[in-house]
Amino acid sequence: MASWSESTLSGRGHHTFISGPLLAAIAVAIGLAAAGLSFGRLLPTGQFLPAMGTVLLFGAAGIALVAWMHPAKRGTSGPTYWDLCGLLVFLSICAGVGSEAEQVIALVGLDAPPN
Repeated sequence: MASWSESTLSGRGHHTFISGPLLAAIAVAIGLAAAGLSFGRLLPTGQFLPAMGTVLLFGAAGIALVAWMHPAKRGTSGPTYWDLCGLLVFLSICAGVGSEAEQVIALVGLDAPPN
């Protein structure tokens, strides 16, 4: 029969908290989901990708600022702030490639260029 010892019950003081780049990734995912839902309802269909690309690019700039202020130690396992920043830039480029120039012009409110 198994018995419990004091060391098993105490847990030896090890607590695992989500912090750093993983917490930032979760926050970014929640923010992007909220932006995606609101853009899906507020914007015309053709302007969704340019708007999300812009949000992704500004998110990458914010994460890059955090990465610059809190550099990762060499040999750190797991994702870093720079990894998250690179992912956001990649997704922003993908959204930009999927967008048409007319959609971007309409999003920022500029007149169409003359022919």
